[in-house]
Amino acid sequence: MYVVEKSKCSGCLACKEICPVGAIDVIEDEEGFQYPQINEKKCINCGKCRRLCAVKREKVDFQKKPITIIGAKVKEEQERMTSRSGGAFMAMADYILKEKGIVYGCKLGRNLEVYHARATNKEEVNEFKGSKYVKSNLKNVYHEVKEDLRNHKKVLFSGTGCEIAGLKTALNEMDTKNLYTCDVICFGVPSPLIYQEYIRFMEEKEKDKIINIDFRDKSLGWSTHNETLVFRKKKVTTDSYAKLFGSCYALRPSCYHCQFTNMDRVSDITIGDFWGIDKENKEFNDERGVSIILVNTEKGTELLEHILDMTNWITVHNENYLQPRLQFPSLKPNDREAFWKDYKENGFEYIMKKYIEI
Repeated sequence: MYVVEKSKCSGCLACKEICPVGAIDVIEDEEGFQYPQINEKKCINCGKCRRLCAVKREKVDFQKKPITIIGAKVKEEQERMTSRSGGAFMAMADYILKEKGIVYGCKLGRNLEVYHARATNKEEVNEFKGSKYVKSNLKNVYHEVKEDLRNHKKVLFSGTGCEIAGLKTALNEMDTKNLYTCDVICFGVPSPLIYQEYIRFMEEKEKDKIINIDFRDKSLGWSTHNETLVFRKKKVTTDSYAKLFGSCYALRPSCYHCQFTNMDRVSDITIGDFWGIDKENKEFNDERGVSIILVNTEKGTELLEHILDMTNWITVHNENYLQPRLQFPSLKPNDREAFWKDYKENGFEYIMKKYIEI
């Protein structure tokens, strides 16, 4: 029995963290996504998991309108060039580290798994740089955040809107005065299963092992959408995974009606690529990356004040920042079911040729 209707579940797994008797099992479905299920043998029917579920909109503390919106790029050129957009997140992380705090973000592990991790120094935070176009495994980070807050540490937690909502649910009635949340403008999260299939497909094609992935290689230009795969003996740049991602076939079902794809924000600060920069201030765009920063709370305002001197920035006065995922969710392809049926019956290479046309 699912905690919430399967098509609505974002996979934040906060329900697993808050269950008082450990009655939530995590099951991976045929598309490779994790879903929480109630173990009826352990369940004591307290109703906590359903009552506090983060995808029930009335349970989420949304900020109705940003207080401030700016475009920013960090002054440190190397920092910006190794970040996905303008380096805004790294500026926030630097401040938290200076305060002897803890930073949580999404990283690419040695086995190419994408997961959330805890960082206590600059070297560890650097591993959070760059886009990761796949559903992150949250592992044990909710529990770790709880411990850091109990120890009176400042904490910066970054993730998608649904992950921020999940964190807040997991923390429940804890004192969160030292918690700063930053969500990224999210297109949607692709299947970890399809992601792993892509890795196997490319390794077989190139007859070499992938040791690193740059999901959007900024060295090719900030506005490009190409991934660079680092093999043991060579590098290969392609757009095949970018096309798969953009096609929306492999997104988690909840992404098609995501409640976080609008101007009601769940975090203290929202960041992303400032795709409307040329309309707002073309001279500010040097094709090396500009972050859009939506400051949603007073705590977000406090955090922004600590990082402004690390950046060059402009105030945004109009709606040039309103990229699609700040207005509506990604659209579900009409033939999504056919895509998954073909994958199960014919394999990954078949669907890539039929639907992505590689």
